Amino acid sequence: MKLENKTCVLTSCYFHTSTASEDEIDILYDKLRDIITDSKDRNMKCIVGGDFNAK
Repeated sequence: MKLENKTCVLTSCYFHTSTASEDEIDILYDKLRDIITDSKDRNMKCIVGGDFNAK
């Protein structure tokens, strides 16, 4: 996706934390953090949308 002449990463996520274990939740947040960090390292804009419960 292009936004203002920059490549963007568009990420959508759903975290169903009511039935997931703490370890599974941690893995999901770690993966999301990795996506955001990788986007920043590659000088890309990152847009995150989704339905996830606060941790």
